[in-house]
Amino acid sequence: MDEPLVGEVVGQRGPTLVSELAQPYARRRRMAQLLVAVNVGVYLLMVLRGVSPLNPSLDALHQWGALDPVSFFAGQHWRILTSQFVHIGILHLALNMWCLWSLAELAESLFGGWTTVAVYLLSGATGGLLSIVWTLVRYGHGPWPISAGASGAIFGIAGAIVTSLRLGRHRLHPEVRRSISNSALRFALLNLVFGMLPGVDNAAHLGGMVGGLILGAAYALPGSMVVQENRPAQRAIASLIFAIVLFVLMQWLFPGRNGRWL
Repeated sequence: MDEPLVGEVVGQRGPTLVSELAQPYARRRRMAQLLVAVNVGVYLLMVLRGVSPLNPSLDALHQWGALDPVSFFAGQHWRILTSQFVHIGILHLALNMWCLWSLAELAESLFGGWTTVAVYLLSGATGGLLSIVWTLVRYGHGPWPISAGASGAIFGIAGAIVTSLRLGRHRLHPEVRRSISNSALRFALLNLVFGMLPGVDNAAHLGGMVGGLILGAAYALPGSMVVQENRPAQRAIASLIFAIVLFVLMQWLFPGRNGRWL
């Protein structure tokens, strides 16, 4: 049975407000569970195949689909998708899955499971693309670092929550909407600051956040009631248009590269 979506924000404000703002959305987590399961499953397969659980080698990360600029320029553009499910050790995985579980469950409860998956993949791809661009700007002709992890997609989910709550119509009380939106925004901004530490691909974080903000706005407008199964076709069309624009942008940024998509 679906549980009422009474989140941390409501729970912290006392029983009076909780009873007053009985949540109209059912808590959903199937796709959130799936995304976490795929990430954990890929990590376990890597370990079972002999990859170090704490400090995987660059060769191993490349073999399992991490975003490697050299391979990307050779035509392996699919790495902007596969790299979202590859993690650099157990600590990297644990931190990302903790954030992903909370944000993806909230996103799924707000506007449905398949929309949440679309945001994960598309905003993660946007983060990967900006990561490649930033790598070229910062490192020139190399050597180039390798990038992996779900953090760009996680930032994208946070961004989609922010704009969908602020721009769309909801049955949530305005105070709850503002609180959830502000919490997601604070999470993103705080982690962008931490992302300035050495060894963190903050370009992927920023790109994912921008992608999520755009997607959330597209799902919410014009005046859409952004709730679970409401207007799924509109969200599917918006996701498809975003994917096409991202594809065209990638071809424009990197013209004349040899190789195939698959």
